[in-house]
Amino acid sequence: MSRNSLRGFIVECFLPDADEGDLAAIDARAAAVAERRDDTPDLAYRGSILIIDEEVILCLFEGTTMDTVRIAAEQAEIPFERVLAATSRSWPGGKPAGAVDSDDG
Repeated sequence: MSRNSLRGFIVECFLPDADEGDLAAIDARAAAVAERRDDTPDLAYRGSILIIDEEVILCLFEGTTMDTVRIAAEQAEIPFERVLAATSRSWPGGKPAGAVDSDDG
């Protein structure tokens, strides 16, 4: 199966008092799980968004099935409530306004 056949999914977590440190930790764990599965092209981790006022973290995955993404989220120890099918488009300029690259600290 090729990466072109992957579908988008959002893993939704409610995390009281979440901050950028929580976001970075979730990103690192999710990316590590996706990298371990790199030998099979059924999963990719694309990043996350913290909605501060709602205490919600949305993690964007691409996968062949919802179960593939659910298993990866469990392996990454993401405290998620649900997995939702999703679609996305590129942000103008490559990332949302105010976004910070993980290399920026």
